Amino acid sequence: MRDKILEICNGWGIALKVVPRDKRRKKKVVRGYEGNNIILLIQNSGGEWDYSNTIHEIAHWIVSTPERRKEINWGLGPSPDGFFSIETVKHSYDEEGEASLLGIAIERKLGLPWERTFRYHQWDDLMEDGKINTRTIMKIDYVKELRKLGFISRISFLPTKFVMEGPKG
Repeated sequence: MRDKILEICNGWGIALKVVPRDKRRKKKVVRGYEGNNIILLIQNSGGEWDYSNTIHEIAHWIVSTPERRKEINWGLGPSPDGFFSIETVKHSYDEEGEASLLGIAIERKLGLPWERTFRYHQWDDLMEDGKINTRTIMKIDYVKELRKLGFISRISFLPTKFVMEGPKG
């Protein structure tokens, strides 16, 4: 799985930085993205990656503008005065939704337990009788936007070859 994730990162020119969980806590490292590298959190001393969070951050990179890829938390945090503008909140919410669903689609393509992430990201309102219906997912605005951008297949809830290989692939 690491190799597949590294292939996606290489295709997008994403730099990786592995930070063990205990060091992250001691150094107060930003969780997720610090403006220059994706941070992969280690789940345990055995060195297992937190694939879901890593893929979510990769999805943020893909949907983010090149300018915001240089900013902490993708530039989706508060303004310099510490307040969120209405535009920032709406944009942040929209982009978080797009990154969430694109990451879930990548997990699905890689054979990871994407349903767990789907529930964790609170997309439960898209479930029918306790089951995830991918046809319903394809109808929501975030996925429609991802389809327009060429990130999600037009016929199924899966990432496109472009997402999996990147512009360098």
